Amino acid sequence: QARGLRRAQAQVFMPNAAYEPVYEGVFGRLDIPAHSFEPPYGVEGTRRWLACVAALFGREKEAKRAFERAFAAMADDWRALRGRALGKTLAFVVVRSQLPRLSDARFFWGVPVIRVLREMGFKVGVLLYGQSGRGPLNGFTTPEALAKLLAEGEYGAVYSEFFYDERLVRAGKIQFALSVFEPGLRGATGTLERLLSAVQWSFYRRYAPYLGGVGP
Repeated sequence: QARGLRRAQAQVFMPNAAYEPVYEGVFGRLDIPAHSFEPPYGVEGTRRWLACVAALFGREKEAKRAFERAFAAMADDWRALRGRALGKTLAFVVVRSQLPRLSDARFFWGVPVIRVLREMGFKVGVLLYGQSGRGPLNGFTTPEALAKLLAEGEYGAVYSEFFYDERLVRAGKIQFALSVFEPGLRGATGTLERLLSAVQWSFYRRYAPYLGGVGP
């Protein structure tokens, strides 16, 4: 593929702030037009991305027909899964400096997590360190306050990048991570299935008092 790169008519980059130096330093030196579109996560994101790429070559109509055929084959499953997700809430625990990650896919390895979760029917909660009070963002300033928010919140699952996050285990919450998200139409249904499996798994809710270990 690398040997054939110079024959390409366009380069399409996934938005990812961590890779931007590579995009510029390596691929930016090539005399090939470069483009970056909102990534193909979720049904609507996949449709838009495909349309943008197809437009580079004047193939919008063909891409639209291909998308419609592919989505028709999975539409019933997607709607059924989405119906199961409606009303369920997933949460993120962040510090203020991490807030841009939730709204800008460039800072979350190219995954527009909030947009995708809302498209799937989930509600999204944010627990923000360093802020007091409640509102769109539930604030906390101590480990005890976070534990209370987690335990009392009706969160089906909570995002964490820590393996076996004891803060969540003690609160009886299952965790999910970026690894559950996959691009494309098949990826959309697969992602939703994995999230629903996490939400429905009751093991931590039932056995939290025995799994939390020690410590604050």
